[in-house]
Amino acid sequence: TILHSPLYALSSETLFRLRRAHSSLRDALRDLPADLVGDERARAEFAAASLQRLWARVGRVTILDLLQQALAETGYLATVSSLSNGTRRRANVEKLLALARRTGLVRLSEFNAYLSDLTAREAREGEATTEAENAVQLMTIHRAKGLEFPIVIIPDAGRAPYDPPEWMAVHRAHGIGVKVHDETGELAATVGYRLLKQEADARDAQEEKRLLYVAMTRAQEYLIISGSDMPHAESYLQQLLDARAKLEASAAERIVLTTPRTRFQDLERAETELPVRATRAVAIQETRMGELPRLVMPLAPPSVSRIEMWTPTGMEALVNQRAEFEQRVLEGAPERIIPVRRRAIIARAPAYIVGEIAHRALQRWRFPQNTPNLDTILERYTRERGLSDENEIHDAVRQARGILARFAKSELFQEMTNASARYHELPFVVAWHGRIVHGAMDAVYQRADGKWRVVDFKTDRLRGKAAHAYTLKLYAVQMALYLEAAKMQFDASCDVCVCYIRENRTVVLTEIELLPHLERALQFEND
Repeated sequence: TILHSPLYALSSETLFRLRRAHSSLRDALRDLPADLVGDERARAEFAAASLQRLWARVGRVTILDLLQQALAETGYLATVSSLSNGTRRRANVEKLLALARRTGLVRLSEFNAYLSDLTAREAREGEATTEAENAVQLMTIHRAKGLEFPIVIIPDAGRAPYDPPEWMAVHRAHGIGVKVHDETGELAATVGYRLLKQEADARDAQEEKRLLYVAMTRAQEYLIISGSDMPHAESYLQQLLDARAKLEASAAERIVLTTPRTRFQDLERAETELPVRATRAVAIQETRMGELPRLVMPLAPPSVSRIEMWTPTGMEALVNQRAEFEQRVLEGAPERIIPVRRRAIIARAPAYIVGEIAHRALQRWRFPQNTPNLDTILERYTRERGLSDENEIHDAVRQARGILARFAKSELFQEMTNASARYHELPFVVAWHGRIVHGAMDAVYQRADGKWRVVDFKTDRLRGKAAHAYTLKLYAVQMALYLEAAKMQFDASCDVCVCYIRENRTVVLTEIELLPHLERALQFEND
């Protein structure tokens, strides 16, 4: 669809040539067939290069940025504007951009779920209207869904709702009720019709209230509702008057009621009202013209040296990735952007979610042999992390259960199970070189020789890496700070153990080899 659309404008014949040569269009774009020549080949080469650039940014930028890049590269807006009904086509695309801007989402799956939710809740954005600046727009309530205006007017709100004559009433569960001709030839309502009509009227009343809510919430600043001074009992205006009567006085005062007044009445009262309004305006102006307070001192730009509270992971990020740390902590950039996975034929749960739910079960020491309802617990963890596809949930539970089962067969598990003392998610706060370091250690237990060991569970995939060197490179500062906190807590010699739960590999780090890395963390003192 994308290749055939005005984005890339490949013909049906070109798509056939591409698919004939390869099992997927993506593979075909990497290796264009030789019989594809001329303008069609040029368009296919452009599509391949453009899509490669877009695919490289998927999951790393917001949906809005991705859409804007696609539109800019292809000139799509200019193309659709030149088509029939082009103004509306362009407005619909711009409405999609507005939705993407409003959500700020990065994952395509979450954005698609957001759009699906709008449809499911009957709040789907209608076709975009062609907006004219500084003009009054007339539209139905249904057409106004999803739009907002500074001032909204609901006219003729005192009239009765439209109730067309019907001879049949329908209910999904109770069937059909009809009117029948009596002996005089007039239509008469049967009992079944009257019962179903009562239910239909109740549904219609709720629908009218929902529409009134939609109409009122289109207003950003002012909502003006006009109608007869003797509104119909079921009209919008009477419903609002009844609701206002039930409000507390302070809330009801926010709804201003006015009666119609002729121009002659306004002129007769002008002499008495204008001076009062002028005096009030002067008082308001004098209140607003007060002098603003000055800043006590200039604001200093944020710097690393001014941070007084640290976590071990934050200190690790500062030492190993200084520029990225400053962007995240000092400039407020997002800490983590999850890449979007493309839907596969066989549903696979995201690896990071599998690792997170296995790590969470480890924190609570839950394993197949000691937790009968482990699958139910793991499933709840996956749903809390945002998975909704049942196949992906089952796959996440299966993988996490396998990780836990493998760890339960390890020597570390046996040693921790038999330990005389063991703590999980142990919080700590320690003073360290004029700074406060705080956090929580995954687990701490006392070995048979009396020494204490800190255990940190990681979900990294080693994939043949040298585990000891890899751990020192990425996590030495963090582990060194854990070690310092444990020594202060237990006043005894300690070591640190890093367990990579996916591959069930364990790395033990001693104080001697961690000490040089701890000194690296002190370098920020000179910033």
